[in-house]
Amino acid sequence: MANTGRGAPEPLSTVLERDAPYFNFFQAVRLAERLTNSSESSFGEVRASAETIRFHAKKSMAFAPSDIHKITHGTDELGNGSYKTHMVVTFMGLYGPSSPLPAHLNEMVVNQASDNSDLADFLDLFNHRLVSMLVRIWRRSRYPVSFQTNLSDDISRVISSMIGIDPTDSSLRNQVLFANSPLLVMRSMSAKVVADIISDALEGVHVTIDEFTPRKAKILEEQRWLLGKNASELGVDAMPGAFVDDPTGKFTLNVGPVDLEMFRTLLFARPNHDKIEKLLNQIVQGNIIHQMRLSILNSEAPEWRLGEHRPLGHEAWLGTPIECTIKIPQKMQQEPRRHNNVIVQN
Repeated sequence: MANTGRGAPEPLSTVLERDAPYFNFFQAVRLAERLTNSSESSFGEVRASAETIRFHAKKSMAFAPSDIHKITHGTDELGNGSYKTHMVVTFMGLYGPSSPLPAHLNEMVVNQASDNSDLADFLDLFNHRLVSMLVRIWRRSRYPVSFQTNLSDDISRVISSMIGIDPTDSSLRNQVLFANSPLLVMRSMSAKVVADIISDALEGVHVTIDEFTPRKAKILEEQRWLLGKNASELGVDAMPGAFVDDPTGKFTLNVGPVDLEMFRTLLFARPNHDKIEKLLNQIVQGNIIHQMRLSILNSEAPEWRLGEHRPLGHEAWLGTPIECTIKIPQKMQQEPRRHNNVIVQN
C-alpha cells in the first residue's frame, strides 16, 4: 500500500523547467505539447501563431553538455494571450555554439543577444523554423509518434485506403477495422479471422463461426422452372419448386454466453447488434448471409413475471431454462445471388 503521507506529484511544466538539460530533445517536445491539451500537432499544417512551442538558440559560445539549455513557460510574445513553451536549444542555431556563421559574426550576435537585441530575435525566427522542421522530419518516420486517434495522420490515411474505410469516420467500427488491418489485407478471410475481429469489437466476448449452414433459398419467379419455357435443361438449371437448397451461402455467428447487460445490447436493432452487422458487411465479401446464435449465461437469465414488458424467449424465459439461446437472422439483402446458374433471393 502506498504511503498516505506522500506529497502530490509535481506539475509537468515544473519538471520540464527544472530538469530541462536531462531530457531528450524529442521527448521534451512531446511532453511540452501535452501541456496545451491540443488535438493538433504543434508543427505542420498550422499557422505559426497556433504552434505551442517556440525554439530559441543558446545565447552563449560555451560548450553545450546537452541538447536543451532551458525551458520556460508563459504567454506568447506577440501579446495574443496564448500559452507557449519556450525551449532554448544548443544545436542548429544561426548563432551560439553550433552557429554556421564566421566566428567574428557569431561573437557579435551573441554579445548583442545578451542585451536582448532585435538581431537575436530576428534570427530566432529562422532558428524556430529550422528546429521545427527537424521535429517534423523525425516524427514523420515514426508512426507511433505521429499517430492520431482520429486517423488523420498521413500513415493512417494510407492504411485506411488499403482496407477500404473512410479515415474521416471516427466510429468504433472503423477503429476496430483499423486495429485489425493486417488481417483485412490478406487475400483469404478465414472464419477464425472474422470471429476474432467480432470478438475484438465486443471487448473479448467469445465468438465462433459455424460454416456451411444449410438454408432454403427462394428462386426468383422469372427464373423458376416452366416446362418448355424457362430453366428446362435437366441437371443444369431445372429446379422444381420455388426454393433450392443452398449449403454454401450462409454461416452462423455464435456469440456468448454473455451476461445480461451485453445480451440486451446484442438483440435485434440494439447498439452492439448494429455494430456487428456493419462490421460483417465490411469484412465478408460476396453475397453470403448469416445468422447470429446468441446465448446468455444461465445464471444471468432473468425470471419472467406477470406485468413485465419483456418478449418471451428473448429477454424472459419460463421456469429455469436449460439453454438460453436465441437465433437472430440477418436483415434480408436486396440484391439476389446466383446459385448453380439459378438466381435466388436471400
